Amino acid sequence: MKRLNTIALLFALLISFQTFAQKEDYVWVCGPSRIDFNTDPPTVSYNGDFNYSPNLSDVCDYNGELIYWINRDKLYNKNNEVIYEIKNFNFSYMSECLPIIPFPNSKDKYIFSCFKWNDIYFYVIDGTEDALHPTIYEYDRLSFSYWSGCCMPVQKKNSKDFWLLFDDLENIKIYSFTEDGLHPHYVYTKPYFDTDIYGTNDVGNYSVSPDNSIILGRVISFENENLYFNIAFDNELGFIKELYPTFAKWDMIYPFVFSSQAKYLYFTIWDKGVVGHLNPDSKNEENQNIYRCPVDKLLEENSLMKYRELVYTCTSGSVGSMKLAPDGNIYLFLEGQDDYLGVIKNSEGEHPEVEEQGFKLYAQSQHPVYYAASFPHTYHFPYNISYNKKCDYVEFSFSDNYKAKSFLWNFGDGSETSSQQNPSHTYPEGKFKAQLTVEYDGKPTQNYSLDVKIQKPKAPKIVCE
Repeated sequence: MKRLNTIALLFALLISFQTFAQKEDYVWVCGPSRIDFNTDPPTVSYNGDFNYSPNLSDVCDYNGELIYWINRDKLYNKNNEVIYEIKNFNFSYMSECLPIIPFPNSKDKYIFSCFKWNDIYFYVIDGTEDALHPTIYEYDRLSFSYWSGCCMPVQKKNSKDFWLLFDDLENIKIYSFTEDGLHPHYVYTKPYFDTDIYGTNDVGNYSVSPDNSIILGRVISFENENLYFNIAFDNELGFIKELYPTFAKWDMIYPFVFSSQAKYLYFTIWDKGVVGHLNPDSKNEENQNIYRCPVDKLLEENSLMKYRELVYTCTSGSVGSMKLAPDGNIYLFLEGQDDYLGVIKNSEGEHPEVEEQGFKLYAQSQHPVYYAASFPHTYHFPYNISYNKKCDYVEFSFSDNYKAKSFLWNFGDGSETSSQQNPSHTYPEGKFKAQLTVEYDGKPTQNYSLDVKIQKPKAPKIVCE
């Protein structure tokens, strides 16, 4: 007697999930502290007996859970286990110029870099099989000369992939991260200012606006003069539209950072001859002043000094580091006060608020002069657009750091549009391109798109016995 057994294979809609920006920078490892921006306000937990290092970098998964971080010459997993260490090199360390970034077209693989003499080595962290104990292998390498070697990843527009801007002294070379290595894309020859050649090898000399379209950089010329320039970058096509000098002086503008909507550039000034982070006995009263300059003025010559506005004078010490956080605030370290984190709130507003002791951190066990308090290098997507399956319909999601006035979704299947920020929609089987138009306060209207693939459930498989 034959018996029919029906094995029902439960298929939901098969959807090619895409996401641009989640929470990859929501946890910062700062020496002995972990700062978690998944909560409001941020919470601080003990990371372990680690000192600060100029080579800090970390990355979270798209849910905001820390997965990997770097402290000088060691790569750690979230449990603080060493999973990679540079050995047998006289001058080698994890590169402070490159955050840990996602590998192209993968959510379980990442790329980090390290210097080895005059080469920058790029490695892949492959956590596909085991995220805690990933496979690590070489991805690519670049060679550089003295006064050069700084490289900086910049997110591609409407993508989770990156461009790499590589300072090669006379040129800025742009590469594209691909699955099989770095591919040359574009070469920009720097203009000469006063017939001088200049370059840089320190990522601290760059700051990228939240929308990845403006880059402010500092180079050191062979005459030892600090030259500051603004790069207008097309992050969709991957080329430098123009490079504008904004400030040239012996004094140094450091640190500097864009506000959440790139309306202002916040910065301090280091007096010439003063290296407060290396010499604790030196005095730098000017660096206790926090200034800001409207970003739309940066294209004018000497704009930083001409349009600077004094925001606040710190009483606890000089400003050693500043960083824009996922909550839209700017956080800062003050020299000699490593166990507190300062904060600048309402950085886009007319009256920003500065708190020198925003919240308490864990103190490091030792205070070597070279290891001044510093923030980790992280990448930060300016917006998030994604979709996911919910039974027989699709749920869209959009969020970013800017204040939006209106939303208009076109689902690409001829149906009615939606003005909701996070709408739901039922599709027939097929491939569609959903398009979103967002109007903002104080920012031009932006258009976003998302490819959606819908496959109907397969018929149950019949097994005869």
